[in-house]
Amino acid sequence: TTRPDKPEFEDFCQKHPELAPTMKMVKVGVGPRALQGLQRACRVQAFLFGQTEEGASRDYVMPADLKALAKAVLRHRIIMKEEAAYTKGGAITSDKVIDAVLEHIFPNDDVESY
Repeated sequence: TTRPDKPEFEDFCQKHPELAPTMKMVKVGVGPRALQGLQRACRVQAFLFGQTEEGASRDYVMPADLKALAKAVLRHRIIMKEEAAYTKGGAITSDKVIDAVLEHIFPNDDVESY
């Protein structure tokens, strides 16, 4: 969704026109290696800090794990256009792009519904 040269990018912008100006400031988006890194980090997060109802470590990832790590893992992989720093209302950063995408993939914080 963050890669301007992919059809998913255009689909996301069409479905969410309010986010299109933010998304159009992305020069280079997240690639497959970044997503592999996010997947690994989420597994570690779940094992080390997630607990089941019985108190054991979780062996599965939940949306909360992904939300907790997405910015730290992906922010340096998204390269913004130069004009993103000079937009009216403040700079558009990679963190804002990640927040926008996550908010529409996981629209609420009710992790039990997943």
